[in-house]
Amino acid sequence: MAMSDSRTTPANLRIPVLIFIGMLLAYFSICMALEFKEGPGKSRILAPYRLYGQWNMFTLKAVWQKQLKVTALRDGQWVGVDLPSMYKAQWESGHRYQRPFFLRKTGALPLLANSICRRLDPPAPRVRLYRVRWKRRLGQTQEPRNQDISELLTWDCRRSVRRPGGVVL
Repeated sequence: MAMSDSRTTPANLRIPVLIFIGMLLAYFSICMALEFKEGPGKSRILAPYRLYGQWNMFTLKAVWQKQLKVTALRDGQWVGVDLPSMYKAQWESGHRYQRPFFLRKTGALPLLANSICRRLDPPAPRVRLYRVRWKRRLGQTQEPRNQDISELLTWDCRRSVRRPGGVVL
């Protein structure tokens, strides 16, 4: 037997739920129309109220290319670490450490640094995580010489880190 609205939604909530869904559809429709009218990323009309209704994933062009780079201290020298060989990509969307969450100073960086320390062979006393970014150009496939490099974290590999669940690594 197919389920109908009368079986899934209590009678006293049917009208409020329909009104809520209609208002939500109207909100996203207005936000999308204003975004197309003004141009992607140029919101001025009701900008503070459109925070959740802007579909930046589909309407904004990324102007910066960003990557996470790691170096490890070995015999007094900082040596680059090959992250793609250390963390294999499991999806066609790329490596998870290249996502914006890891390219800012967040609580995930110590977890990543500790994980890198555990996987290095031979072990290193310290690792550094950097964000490297450069202006995107159409057709550019290689990193240019003029890059903005900012250090995100220097991690002592002897330190332990507490995961969000309370487990100490």
